[in-house]
Amino acid sequence: MILRKPYAFLIKHFKLIHIILTLLLSYIFYKSMNLLTFFNEYISANQMTIISGGEAYLFNGFIFLALILSILIAIIIAVLMFNKKKPLLYYFSLIIGYLILFIFLLYTKGQVHTLEQELIDIRIIRMIRDVLIAVVVIQFFFIIISLIRGVGFDVKKFNFKEDLEELDINEEDREEIEVAIKFDLESYKTIVKRKFRYLKYNLIENKMLIIILIFILISIIGGIIFYGRFNKNKVYSQGTYINPLYYSLTIKDAYLTQRDYQGNVIDKNKTFVILNTNVRKTTTSNKTLDVARMAINVDNYKIYPTTDYVGSFRDIGYEYNSYELSSQYTSYILVYEIPKQFLNKKMFFEYTDINNKVYRIALNYINLDIIKEEKEIGLNNQIELNNTILGDSFFSFEGVEMNDQFKIDYELCVSDNECYQFYENIYPDLSSNYDRTLIKLKLNLNMNSYYKKLSINDFVNYFASINYEIDGKKYITNMKQIKTKKVDTKDLYLSVNSNIKQATSINLEFNIRNYKYVYKVK
Repeated sequence: MILRKPYAFLIKHFKLIHIILTLLLSYIFYKSMNLLTFFNEYISANQMTIISGGEAYLFNGFIFLALILSILIAIIIAVLMFNKKKPLLYYFSLIIGYLILFIFLLYTKGQVHTLEQELIDIRIIRMIRDVLIAVVVIQFFFIIISLIRGVGFDVKKFNFKEDLEELDINEEDREEIEVAIKFDLESYKTIVKRKFRYLKYNLIENKMLIIILIFILISIIGGIIFYGRFNKNKVYSQGTYINPLYYSLTIKDAYLTQRDYQGNVIDKNKTFVILNTNVRKTTTSNKTLDVARMAINVDNYKIYPTTDYVGSFRDIGYEYNSYELSSQYTSYILVYEIPKQFLNKKMFFEYTDINNKVYRIALNYINLDIIKEEKEIGLNNQIELNNTILGDSFFSFEGVEMNDQFKIDYELCVSDNECYQFYENIYPDLSSNYDRTLIKLKLNLNMNSYYKKLSINDFVNYFASINYEIDGKKYITNMKQIKTKKVDTKDLYLSVNSNIKQATSINLEFNIRNYKYVYKVK
């Protein structure tokens, strides 16, 4: 087999190699300028916005590939210069400088990814911007030197004959080496020993350069492998914001239940997972949520949202139904019907964007059908609801009364000096098939921002029930709210079955899914 030493080839194509290197460095310079422009504009915007899609726009695989190729070309030329005993400061500086740039860009990519989810310290943004300014300036000089060496090796046009002569191309650089393919054990051993001896000498003489080159290669390869695997298999925790194209969203809470908002089993053969999302659009154009891309993945089996149970989970949130998204975060729920065989397995929320990138969020759902706490409450006690589906909310009782009718006195003024006293009688509903009486509730309610539209009437309709016992038999009475006609009042009047007056015990219960609060009326 005949092999040829590479030095003549490298020297002969020195100009072409530097032109290729110049193109790679120019592309890296272009992407660095994009980054610098991005951070300058972000700082000018006073950090009032969270960007989306920035990572995909600013970074792609080719910028890192261009860095790797540039470093490898510099290493090859450095080896040539070293063997020819020529100055290699430029190539050594390029290797070290662009390795540092590779690491810095990985760090910057991570910060841009974080910036798509939340605001970060402005000092970090300005630090990245300042480093990028220095990076751009330094890169410019590397490009100029590479360009000069690329176009300057045309002897006829640029009279650089002395540069070629200094590279010392001789016949040894072109000599052919005959390799005989045969097996002679003794001569093979001799050759191996000689080669190992020469190798040892070379390693000792060039120990520092070899260590640097090995470190660079291991760092680059290890960084690429680690970064690729980390991003490909990344699973976000519940509550973390993800930023696919056009959206920013998170899963705030995940619930599992068979019951509707009134506590009734919807279907004993069906179980539902309800995801409470927080979502906004990140574009100025009109956008709706693409629920067809939002699946729950269980053992690689994908389940998509259903809209067959609208209103059944109104106590948990507002079910999304093709609404146009706002630029402000809004909460919606998504309902998934889960087959029984998957109930005890790990579930992931998956969003697949238009580029087929998959965002995965591990779900930690709460089973709302298992009562977690049952608590007896008294008058004027503030009941905190922090752990319930209502979040940062509370309510309290000031009183409960029962009567066949109630009289409300009120005053009506026709002028500043002329007022008259009136009253309104409140009666139970008479349209039912049995006699009814009234229960009057004095209830204070303070809801968090998400549920602030939930009125006291809705709160009672969704969560309240009255249980009583007569001669050892337990009953649950139907309640109908009676509205006043002439007087605005915060008191609630509930029409209930009149046989409650014979009850030996009466409980007013608030079943807020997996939390129960009981007030003993009697």
